[in-house]
Amino acid sequence: MKQYLTKQQTEELIKLGMPLPDSIGELIEMLPKSINNIDEKNYLNIFFARNYWHIVYLNHHTNYEFRRVSGQELIDALYKMVVKLKEDCIL
Repeated sequence: MKQYLTKQQTEELIKLGMPLPDSIGELIEMLPKSINNIDEKNYLNIFFARNYWHIVYLNHHTNYEFRRVSGQELIDALYKMVVKLKEDCIL
């Protein structure tokens, strides 16, 4: 299991003005537990299925996926979601 970001991933976080995480736990803590989208709340879900880690913001009432990323390594999927939310001005 990969436990650290690559140099390129670290540089991208710096470029986006994000704090540098020392662990997978710190990346998880960067993600909001829920995101409001047009009067609906989408909750953070992290799970492993079919050999991939999935990071999803899901509306539990409608099963609508507000955001989703996947990766073979947990740290890579977390990194992708942090970047996606930062680029979408959610973080």
